[in-house]
Amino acid sequence: MSTATGELRAGDELLLATDALAAWLLSHPEIDSGGAGKQLGNIADLDHELFTEWVQSERDKSRMRNDDVALIRMRVKTEG
Repeated sequence: MSTATGELRAGDELLLATDALAAWLLSHPEIDSGGAGKQLGNIADLDHELFTEWVQSERDKSRMRNDDVALIRMRVKTEG
């Protein structure tokens, strides 16, 4: 387990992915350290139906394990 500290600012996002989705990201070497977060952000922008179709497509291509998949996006907003 690893931990990190820092300060969140307005406009920052935290993206949490379950293991099947996280493993998918880590299995794509073309996604560099900055690109993984961007890729997750793009996936998080999909509505529920498109997200479900994308997950099924990745499973059908044997690129994602058939396991629970969840993605949570948290955005830091300004006060007021």
